[in-house]
Amino acid sequence: MMSQQNIIFAGSSLFSLHPLEAIMELGFKSVSVLTQPKKKQGRGLEHKVNPLMGTALDMGLEIFSYESLKERSVEQDIIGLSPNVLLTVSYGQTIPKKILNLFSHDVLNIHPSLLPLWRGASPVQSAILNGDKTTGVSIMRMTPALDEGPVFISKRLQIDKRDNSENLTEKLSLLAANILTTSLGKILEGTLKAKDQNHDKATISKKITKQDGKISWQKRAKSIDQQIRAYNPWPVAFTYIDGRYVRIWEAEVSTDTNTHNEPGVVLDCDDNGIVVSTGKGNLLIKTIQLEGKKAISGGDFGKGFNILNKTLN
Repeated sequence: MMSQQNIIFAGSSLFSLHPLEAIMELGFKSVSVLTQPKKKQGRGLEHKVNPLMGTALDMGLEIFSYESLKERSVEQDIIGLSPNVLLTVSYGQTIPKKILNLFSHDVLNIHPSLLPLWRGASPVQSAILNGDKTTGVSIMRMTPALDEGPVFISKRLQIDKRDNSENLTEKLSLLAANILTTSLGKILEGTLKAKDQNHDKATISKKITKQDGKISWQKRAKSIDQQIRAYNPWPVAFTYIDGRYVRIWEAEVSTDTNTHNEPGVVLDCDDNGIVVSTGKGNLLIKTIQLEGKKAISGGDFGKGFNILNKTLN
């Protein structure tokens, strides 16, 4: 069946990469890619391609990118591809109903959570922030309501206590590719049926802003650790030392439970890192980055800066 169908693969992030590779192995008549346009990034504000666009270019695929899917040319461009199937995988834009109606066979979405849990923009980060033990990948039929469509299949994945958003996304991307390889044919043939979600059990993940990375040292050490892992690699958790902006890339709850002070006070610094008092327990900072400098170990940072007994805020 797939050899007779044209598929449009819509994605933009790192989560999209392994699923695209899987789609290329499934024998579709044609594969086209819909992705986000180049965006200004870095200090020089250079226009850079997103991870999926780079991969699609390397594969020699036909690529379409639009600032908005409401542009006049979008509908005609898609019609010109004689599309049968749409598969979205972390595309980054809501797809209008009139675009969904252009596909003759099905419109599907892969979402990195166990729907109806963590619908929305940041399911991977939200699972880590919430201290979830498991997450997963769901394949659903798209509807105009975001992430509310019926689900064909979900697969569970354990969250390691040291997972951050980057490596958890990689694990979920590989899982999504595996699910596509084993299940997409059954979905398109109609032998794998979709079931409605239990909307009463839905949880929502919000769009992340840079300010979400600001650490409140009044929180417990475990919550701050989850925040640091959830926001690595973006927007990265941050704090201030003597008014200087500092990023915290890696930390863990300290085994030192005897020493305590006011939240944010630096209690100790050695080769293992920087120990900071929190609202409950202590946090060991293992990798830290002063603004304008490279990220270094907490131990090396402590050797270069007199931070003992100072307060982070």
